Amino acid sequence: MVNCVHVLHLEDDNDDAELYHLLLGRITDQYGGPHLEFTWASSVDEAMRLAEEQDFDAVLCDYQVGDETGIDFLAWFRQRHAHLPFIFLTGHGDEMVAREAFMGGATDYFVKDTGLMGPERLYNALIRHTKHHENGRRKKMFKDTLDHMRTQSLSLLESLNDAVCVIDLATHRVLYANETAIRTFNGRFIGARCHEAMHGAQEPCGSCKMQQVSSRNDFMHYERYNELRDRHFRVIDKRITWIDGTEAVFK
Repeated sequence: MVNCVHVLHLEDDNDDAELYHLLLGRITDQYGGPHLEFTWASSVDEAMRLAEEQDFDAVLCDYQVGDETGIDFLAWFRQRHAHLPFIFLTGHGDEMVAREAFMGGATDYFVKDTGLMGPERLYNALIRHTKHHENGRRKKMFKDTLDHMRTQSLSLLESLNDAVCVIDLATHRVLYANETAIRTFNGRFIGARCHEAMHGAQEPCGSCKMQQVSSRNDFMHYERYNELRDRHFRVIDKRITWIDGTEAVFK
């Protein structure tokens, strides 16, 4: 939940900046929504300095800033913040300006309007785009964390001296095998059926116990003789959901 949105506001007209801060503040008070905290910059150079010194949730930018345009700042900003909400304001509607802004990576575009609905639409856009960006950021962080955990888990499995493999419950195909498993059974593993890779059999083993692992909380311990290796193996089976969502057995 976004409670406060820190906005970098690039506007060379001090009166316009103060008016918008006042009007948007009233919208916040009226609807009890997230608070907007503004940091004002009156030039592109100042906005660049502030953007390097502080973290912002969104940018509100006038199109014409002195002898420069907000497009100059947008191009610089997008090289550093590819997805942060960036909303343009302009004194008059101009399709060419809007097209230039969107092609440059602007998130939204509004004509300056201090009437009844103008500030409300702008406020809603700031909150909506900020929430969308924050949700995307959190999803990416969660995905990156999961990817890191998976990488660490696979690295741990590769370091084990025990043979480890993951087998698709429905097809009996091997989804994963660590180096120890590949060396132990001296054969092609990934994509092969487990009875082919481990036992050299064309059909599933009659004594296969994988389907008996019905609960994710249960471990099945047993001993199994392997004809190819002419030795007995102690086996532990556990039902899992693999990385791609496949119902599988960790063996």
